Amino acid sequence: MKEIIVLHIGSTGRKIGELFWQEICEDHGINPNSEIEENDGNSKPNIYFNEISQNNHYVPRAIFLDLDQVSVNDLTETNMRKIWNPNGFVCSISGAGNNFAKGYCTEGPEILENSMEVIRKEVEKCESFQGFQIFHSVGGGTGSGFGSLLLNELKQEYCNNIIFNFTSWIDWSIGDVVVEPYNVTLSLPYLIQNSDGVLFFENRKILEIAYKINKRYDSTRKELNRYISSFACNFTSSFRFSGETNFGMRRLLTTLVPFKKSKFFIGNFGPLIKNPKISVNELIENSFDGKNLYVDVDSTQGKYFASFLTFRGNVPIIEVDEKISNLKDKNNYEFIDWIPNNIITSFYTKKQRDLLMSISNISNTSIIKTIFQKVSYAFTRMCERRAFQHWYISEGLENIEFDQAGCALKDLISEIEMNENGLTQTLEDDFDEEIELEIENENLNGNLNENQNQNLNENLNENLNQNLNENLNQNQNQN
Repeated sequence: MKEIIVLHIGSTGRKIGELFWQEICEDHGINPNSEIEENDGNSKPNIYFNEISQNNHYVPRAIFLDLDQVSVNDLTETNMRKIWNPNGFVCSISGAGNNFAKGYCTEGPEILENSMEVIRKEVEKCESFQGFQIFHSVGGGTGSGFGSLLLNELKQEYCNNIIFNFTSWIDWSIGDVVVEPYNVTLSLPYLIQNSDGVLFFENRKILEIAYKINKRYDSTRKELNRYISSFACNFTSSFRFSGETNFGMRRLLTTLVPFKKSKFFIGNFGPLIKNPKISVNELIENSFDGKNLYVDVDSTQGKYFASFLTFRGNVPIIEVDEKISNLKDKNNYEFIDWIPNNIITSFYTKKQRDLLMSISNISNTSIIKTIFQKVSYAFTRMCERRAFQHWYISEGLENIEFDQAGCALKDLISEIEMNENGLTQTLEDDFDEEIELEIENENLNGNLNENQNQNLNENLNENLNQNLNENLNQNQNQN
């Protein structure tokens, strides 16, 4: 087995996690009492669940971490309260107050060791531990601050395992936290350094998608989180079901991440409601359409490095292959031509909920620089005035950390632009050529020096012999 442990950090992580596990349990035929009712043979519940062999119960490998006890306590009042591991909850009572520094410097360290101990015990139960999946937000204090602190510890202790983040990005129009640009930017260096892959989503963009479906703007947070949990459930099908096209997390990320820092993804799930008339062409086209992506970007204004499409239901594979070929030929979405086979597909016949066909699309694309540029602009404007920074400094953060985080964000944007224009490989080639020229120059200089030394020695020997002969002739004449 390639077991995966899921960490839910903060209020956002908890809310999405509750819905995520509802769908996972439904997929594997596990009822709210944690009993398995049916298994079609292709299901691999042990990837995400611990099997309690004594009573044939399955307990999620889920750990909920929060600095606010109230948020975690809400889980014990749901209809799934019996399914959770009672030792899988770690919380504080103080809260992070939407402050990165509280989660990273003061309140977070108080529960860090307890959190790591719970994680270690869960890892010890695994036969072949694959890695972590983390649900969190980087706009608040717990998901950004404590999430960054925990990432450091996880990477240090489990450096050979995968860490994949499902990350809620800043909410520009519906967010109520004025310091979100600080929290997001301060957490970004830790995502760059410690995470192996990060999938972003924005609640504001998902709200717009929900309006197109429901024709109303009063969609609840739970409805929006349902769209995210459905996306995560479909995407993880590759890990949870047997099949010729299934992938592990490491194999998937090896394909999706062409450069070290190029590990930030966008995507979507569809259809969000039952549509018996939808075709394969519409399904794929909609998954790349910027109007349906879970972040606010223009999908035509950049280049795609790689995409991973997961299909569920009765999906004709031949039609999918034809549509993908046409998608590249139409040039509406520009794919990097120096990465072969950069659209990967995975198929599973088990339907998701009542959908006849469904698709999740996770893509690595230079388009993502847009969301970084927006945050960089807001962060720079606030830093110029040192606005609200005293709240962070009073919790132990230093001024230089703001400067370092801002530079890391700008460097990331520059690197994405270089990768988009193919400059990374060019720079590497130029560097290799410079090294070769230096080696050639050293060899040439070495040969020149050797020849010069040889000529000098010959001249010296010749002069010495000449002087010696002259002295001998002079002595003979005197005699």
